[in-house]
Amino acid sequence: MRDKERTENATVLGELRISRFLLEHFLPGLQVVSFRPGHLRNPYTLPQALEATGYRFNSSVTANNSLTHLLFRVTNGRETTSQSAIYELPVTIEDEAKPRLGDRVPQALEVADRIARYGGLMVVLIHTDVVDHKLEFERRFVEAMRKRAWFGTSREFGEFRAARDRVTVDLERQGAKVRVALAAPERVHGLTLRLPSGYRVASVEPRELVFAQNADQVIVNELSGRATLILEPGRSAR
Repeated sequence: MRDKERTENATVLGELRISRFLLEHFLPGLQVVSFRPGHLRNPYTLPQALEATGYRFNSSVTANNSLTHLLFRVTNGRETTSQSAIYELPVTIEDEAKPRLGDRVPQALEVADRIARYGGLMVVLIHTDVVDHKLEFERRFVEAMRKRAWFGTSREFGEFRAARDRVTVDLERQGAKVRVALAAPERVHGLTLRLPSGYRVASVEPRELVFAQNADQVIVNELSGRATLILEPGRSAR
């Protein structure tokens, strides 16, 4: 690397493989599956290079540029012909714009409230070059959101969404009842289903399936393989 804007004798594959090798070599047992390039550089070859080297998750674009606060699959070559297997976690808040990150806590919390309305993802990018106001932002933000938000790694959230994407749902009306057949090729925790208005879960199969219903929303604690929910209008199994 010559400077911030110019790099010589480097490759995208080299950057991906060497950084991963160093982390896994010096931290035995670690498996690196997530990547974020320096300065949010996003070359056209990055999606297919990530897939070729065994990564699953990436965070190299901002939510404003991608026009979403939801995780999504990126396309090969950033074109429109085919999806890659890589999931993108867009960055919502970054720490280098002005005003200082430590002075933006109220605005960040307002953004978090808006994203929470539809269960979106909020990625906060914080460099470790400055401790004082950046650490203060993190402490205040986490304290304010601790009781109403889920905190986790890019891998944890990415694996949940990847497993959820593979769940299939089939509906069959049986008189006044509705049979909901679920199939999950990968184990998924906290699967959320929105039911037709006024319907309640009357029974489940297997019977040991753990779920909770609140109004028209059902959360399945853990699903692996197949399960069936029988819905009835105005009746609840719990």
